[in-house]
Amino acid sequence: MGDKIKFHLDENIESAVAKGLRLFGIDVTTTPEQKLIASVDEDQLIHATQSGRVLVTKDDDFLKIANNTIQHAGIAYTPQHKLTTGQIINALKQICDTLQAEDLKGQVIFLKKI
Repeated sequence: MGDKIKFHLDENIESAVAKGLRLFGIDVTTTPEQKLIASVDEDQLIHATQSGRVLVTKDDDFLKIANNTIQHAGIAYTPQHKLTTGQIINALKQICDTLQAEDLKGQVIFLKKI
């Protein structure tokens, strides 16, 4: 059996998402907790990758970065104002329930309403 998925939420994701995921026992860190506020996007992705975490973001720039040569543990993306906090939590929980960390390496997943 593979490793469980862990998430890192960038500064564009509401802290309530982290709280909700933790209620389900999902391992999650946030940009403020890791003292990465105002870090460049590449550093955020490197931090998430080094800690084996899928980066969760609403920032379009990560879609461009994902097309470059930077290896990453995965990116979960939702456009600004597309999903509610609860919908983001549910989408990420479903990912944890159905996939393993290995499945997301180098992948970009677009979050959708469940």
